Amino acid sequence: MIDRTQWWGELLVPAATFCPAAHRSEDASTTTVPYPYGSGPSPYAPFHAAPPPSPRTGVEKAALILTIIALPVFYVVTIVSSVVLASMTGMPGSAVGQTVIAVIVNPVPYLLLVGSIQLTRRRPSSAPLSLIGVMVPMFGLNVARLLINDSLSPGPVTAGLNIVLAVLVVVTGLAVTAASTHGPRPRPKAVTTGIGSSVFLGVSSALSLVQAPLFFMLASRHDPGGHTRSPELGLWLAWDPFTDTQQRVGLPFAAGLVALIGILVLSIASIVTGVRRSSRTVFVMATIGAAGLFVVSQVGVLVLRAGVLSFYGVPMVGGLIGYGVALLLVVAMALLSLAPSVRQWFSRPETPPAGVSSSMVAP
Repeated sequence: MIDRTQWWGELLVPAATFCPAAHRSEDASTTTVPYPYGSGPSPYAPFHAAPPPSPRTGVEKAALILTIIALPVFYVVTIVSSVVLASMTGMPGSAVGQTVIAVIVNPVPYLLLVGSIQLTRRRPSSAPLSLIGVMVPMFGLNVARLLINDSLSPGPVTAGLNIVLAVLVVVTGLAVTAASTHGPRPRPKAVTTGIGSSVFLGVSSALSLVQAPLFFMLASRHDPGGHTRSPELGLWLAWDPFTDTQQRVGLPFAAGLVALIGILVLSIASIVTGVRRSSRTVFVMATIGAAGLFVVSQVGVLVLRAGVLSFYGVPMVGGLIGYGVALLLVVAMALLSLAPSVRQWFSRPETPPAGVSSSMVAP
């Protein structure tokens, strides 16, 4: 028989046989263990207090203030313009509806809001600069209204307010571009302007694509003469539904859709690669490609005899000049993507922003 005492003795082996740490004295048990929750160092890097972020520079403060001011000025000018236009048409009650439509369709408040949010977070922003493509034509159009001063003009007050708004937004865009080289995430001005060109083209093409179904439904109408109304893509990627098949004033509907989709796709590729700093080759090709396709579409519109702008039947030469100047500016902004600073920025490894400890950045 097995000695039960011997069996229990073998089973109850002292802990020191399996765990040498049990040989420690009682005094050693009171000492502090470097890693109380297991052997070996912690897998997490020790936390170091991050240094405080650098204060905003004067350029950053000026850009943020201008952006915040420009947004309410836009609403004031829009409301005044809608009221004056409603009184001219003899329907003062429609001022509210016209104001709502102008605010919803106009990309100005959205891009200013995006710019103010990015500046508040101290990030580079191209949204305000992209509004050059909207404000420069508006500036020329309203200057022409002041010079013509006919009975159909909305008046010097409205034209003057629109000129002030255009100048304010353009100055704001330039200030925001200058501020992009400051802050914890600096970015070259050439990259900011290239993205700004793509933002303008992307937003304009997207708005026209959203409006395309409405104008396509209008295309099914027939005028009293029996001619089918065919919407065409006119100047500045805007649809013109009030044309018949006998007079071509823009790109055909199908060709306009192809141009808009191409511009939108290239603009998105430019914005994504520029913001994420992923591929300089794709950024340059997409930025210049979107601007080039935009120029080709505008040349096609001009060839198809859509180069004369009119506002309530009054030829607006100043508006046409404004479109021409804005077109050159958009192309110049896109061509800045070829600047040496863009190449250096894409080739330089991204560093953690100021105010963040390197130990807190994942390897």
